[in-house]
Amino acid sequence: MTRRVEFQLIEKEITRIDSLVSRGETELSWKSDGVLEYMVELGELVEGLWRRIKSAQMNVGKIKAALDAWTRTPLIARKDRRKDALLSFDERPEKVSRRYGEVERAAEQIHSLLEENKLLFQVGDGMEEPWQRYVAYVDGIVMESLRRAVGCSLGEWMLDVFCYDYC
Repeated sequence: MTRRVEFQLIEKEITRIDSLVSRGETELSWKSDGVLEYMVELGELVEGLWRRIKSAQMNVGKIKAALDAWTRTPLIARKDRRKDALLSFDERPEKVSRRYGEVERAAEQIHSLLEENKLLFQVGDGMEEPWQRYVAYVDGIVMESLRRAVGCSLGEWMLDVFCYDYC
């Protein structure tokens, strides 16, 4: 299943495939000259498009996986991960530096996967607007992951404030 932002990038190919299918329905029979070539052409178009879409969708999955790693772990955690311990700020500079490196690596991977998807969708002239909508879709995934990462860290901090004030 394709998303709307993906469909907009492959719409011309879908139209070409639909046109070929329509031709097969109206003009060809099993005994027609060139039916084998027609079937090979149609099969190659459909299979090629399916493989490219599947690869692009797998790349989006890789983007989500790269982001997911730091959405589940707070930037500053409790000492020894114990619920009754306070936040540990001793290793903060090291943890911030490590997280920054993770974010930089994720950004590089996202850019690389987006470039690969641009090739897979065969983005060419006249496709700037659909491509920008696709990039905005991926940006939304990144923004949601950043929101979850901040929420994870704030959740640890808020629990610490609550326990300090009320426990």
